[in-house]
Parts: sequence; structure tokens; C-alpha cells
Amino acid sequence: MVIFNDYNNQDHGNGLLIEAATFQQVTLSADDTGVYTFSFDARAPSEGAIAEPTVATAYVQTLDPSNGFATTARVEIDLSTISSSDWQTYSVDFNIDGEAMAGQLLEFGFTNRTTGFAPSAIVVDNVDFNLAVGGINFASDFESGDPSGGEIGDNWLSFAAVFGADGNFAYSYGPFPSPNSTGGFTSYASGEATESQGTQYLNVFSDYKNADHGNGLTIEAASFQEHTFSASDAGEYSFSFDAKAPFEGGIAPPTTAYAYIRVLDSNNGFASSVDIRVDLSAVSSSEWARFTVQATLEDSLDGQILQFGFSNSATDYNPSGIFYDNVEFSRAE
Repeated sequence: MVIFNDYNNQDHGNGLLIEAATFQQVTLSADDTGVYTFSFDARAPSEGAIAEPTVATAYVQTLDPSNGFATTARVEIDLSTISSSDWQTYSVDFNIDGEAMAGQLLEFGFTNRTTGFAPSAIVVDNVDFNLAVGGINFASDFESGDPSGGEIGDNWLSFAAVFGADGNFAYSYGPFPSPNSTGGFTSYASGEATESQGTQYLNVFSDYKNADHGNGLTIEAASFQEHTFSASDAGEYSFSFDAKAPFEGGIAPPTTAYAYIRVLDSNNGFASSVDIRVDLSAVSSSEWARFTVQATLEDSLDGQILQFGFSNSATDYNPSGIFYDNVEFSRAE
């Protein structure tokens, strides 16, 4: 479908702005509660393509007929600078509170605003408005990783925070791709697996390349997955994995370690909105065990940073290693 302005309106030539909207409209009921995704493909056509000063948007909004059709909620995507040659897929999530919005009008569609008969055309296709699928899922058994490579890969990141002997924060560094076999943070390992762990797994430990180990400072080293959380991802999550301490270099006091699910608010100094941990300081070196971290992640966390992974705190080059395998992070359906 090609969407453009109303060029039949002669006020284009009289200096007036014409805002033209093309949309679907439904009346909401209490049963419509949920997070919905409005998605579509779009590009500009070869002739009459949108150009300045025209502006265009895709939008979802609700209007209250009992209050002069006032807008009660709205989200939009700016399409004013859309490419003239390549199709692109766009999407936006919209939260509907059925109880509060029952009887209101839901609209989703496209608008453009221009004057002087300026070009405004956009081509759209594969338009869809449905309950969001959402959910963040991750799984790895580390078998496909390259043990000779310089990084763990698969989007694993590492970060360190360093603390003085008095417990006060000293400095931090990272995040960066988790390294492999450098003496810091992570490496691939093998040789202590049972049948369930296959051949290869992940070893997570302190950053022994940091010389402040020898200066009385404590290195808190984390290796994790990171995702931007959206409202459609809300739900009950489980982070499960197999764990075992290595025969050599395995974690021992005074080193501590934990697995975690954490959500950080970048608009509030990266403060933790969620921080759920399972202590792994005393994990066995003789047998593998299965562990799970569980967290409820609300839609109010939309736009914040989700992390799940492993952390350890060590000083004076004390041993800190823990093997991990069969890592799974998923939302309960």
C-alpha cells in the first residue's frame, strides 16, 4: 500500500499544513489487556517519495470518547527519513490496560503532514498488530566454541569492579568481549565433564592479569549476557546451569562467587532495579550440580538493561575458578 497526503485539498496551495492519517480503529474491551506489537515493512517509492518538509509517522494510540476523544496513550515511529531504495522492518510495542481502557478507541496506522504539494509517499507492506511474542531466551552448551580463539564469543561480556581493602570502590573497567585463555575472566575448558556436559564447558574466574591482586585490592569479575529489556518481555524467568569447581584452581575461601539475574537502569546511574543471586562460593569440586536463579521481571523495566551471568570476588591471586555448562535462560510460558 502506498500512503501519501491528500493532494485533492487545495489548501496545499494556501500555506496550510495538511495532516493525513490512514489507520485501523477498534473499540477496546477489558479482555484486550496485554502488550501488543505493531510491525510493518516500509520504504519510499521511486517517484513521489517523502522529502522535506514532509514529516511522517507510524503510530499506535488510544482515544477516550467520553472525554472529547482525548489521547490517553500514544507511541510512534518517525518515518520522515525513510530510505528510498531498501525495505526496512519497523515495530513498536504498546501496552493496553483493558480494565482501564475499556470503551476507548484503539488506532494504529500512519500519518504524514506537509504543505505546498510537497512529496510525501511511503510504501508499506506486511502490516501486523498482535499480542507481542516477547521473551528473552538463551541457551549454550559451549560445544561449538573455538578453544583456540581469543574470545569466548556468543555475545559473552566481561566487566570488573575493583575495591580497596576498606571495601570502598576504587575503579572499574569493561564491559568487553569475554576473553579466552588470557589469564583473565574466562576460558574454555575440558577434561572434567560427565556425559551431561559433553566435551567442553566454560571456566569463569578472576582477572589475574590485574596486578592489583597483589596490592590488597579485591577484584570483582563478572562474565554475562546482556539484553535491552522491553515491556513485551515481562514474565517469570529462570536462569539454570550446571556448575562444578575445577580440581586445580577451583574456588576456595576467601574467594566468593555467585550467579545472578540483574536489571540496570541507565537513566538512574545504572542502579540495580533487580538483583537476584544464588551463592556458589562452596560449589563442589567432585561432582557437577544443577543450579537455578529465578526472577520476576515486570513490564515497568522497559528499556532497562538485563544481565544474567556469573561473578566472583578475589584478592591476592587466590583461586576462583568455577566450570559452567548447559546454560539456559528463558521465560516461563
